[in-house]
Amino acid sequence: MKTSRIPAVLLLALSACAHSPGGYYFWKSEWKLEEKNLPYLNQSRFAYIRMFDVALEGGEAKPSGTIRFASRWPEHLEAVPVVFITQEAIKAQNDSQVPVLAERIHRLMRNLEQSGSLPEIREWQIDCDWSAKTESRYFTLLKQLKRLEPQRRLSVTIRLHQLSTSVPPADRGMLMLYGFENPADYRQANSIFDEKRAAPYLRKLKSYPLTLDLALPVFSWAVVFYQGSFRHLIRDNTASLRQADGLTDLSAPWSRSQWFRAEKNLWIGPDRIPAGAEIRLEETGPAIARRAKSLVDLSAPPFASDSRIVLFDFHSAQNYSVSEIEAIF
Repeated sequence: MKTSRIPAVLLLALSACAHSPGGYYFWKSEWKLEEKNLPYLNQSRFAYIRMFDVALEGGEAKPSGTIRFASRWPEHLEAVPVVFITQEAIKAQNDSQVPVLAERIHRLMRNLEQSGSLPEIREWQIDCDWSAKTESRYFTLLKQLKRLEPQRRLSVTIRLHQLSTSVPPADRGMLMLYGFENPADYRQANSIFDEKRAAPYLRKLKSYPLTLDLALPVFSWAVVFYQGSFRHLIRDNTASLRQADGLTDLSAPWSRSQWFRAEKNLWIGPDRIPAGAEIRLEETGPAIARRAKSLVDLSAPPFASDSRIVLFDFHSAQNYSVSEIEAIF
């Protein structure tokens, strides 16, 4: 982080007051807005909407989880279609298959834009946690997509560990200040956000050549372990976890971890938790999002005056008041 003579308290206050172009990630398989959702969009300018995933199925990279549009698109909101590509899908591609995959992605993206009656699209975003083993094929895919859509800006997600790798061939990056560690690791306190783990990576920002926007977390999840092994994530029903009958709080007062044990078989929404399971609750929210934002000096390169603040995700944001969410922007 850039060294500053501004007192830390004042720096946090300035960060909370300075407004950047804001938006949300929409990560559901159905685009549907209700009256209660609309106040959260009043100060939002962008919607990064997941159109589909590309995953490995039967040894072939195929689209899955394609979005369905059940509501009209708000006129004031700029849509940024996003495709999530798994590492396994990229790893399975050989040199001759990458251009074919790019064509399939391009064709489906254009079709979905038309089916959703989206306004003029200026940008596409590709989300992939690429590694050294998949970098070459992934970067080739990006070049192919840019060739197919030269008039549109191509952005990519940048995870913290990717700040130390080669720079992707894209017009812009979205720095993801969450998802630092593998949630399946039993030793983690909070795999979504850990300030101490973020700090060393953020020192690399000054020399990073790609202009960046910033994605911040306002979501939570519960990680379920059974007999010492990772079982699954509970993503959408964490608010009811604390009130569930049959859970014992194992959290130590001095610990950053929140642990519970199921004393009987439980259902949290559609998720079954067997008796004896251990659950680690990992939470973020507006306070953590503001703290994460304060770690990054938005006035210095590679951030530009038009850098965006985007929250993951829209539905999780509605667990908080509109004023709490707008204060992040």
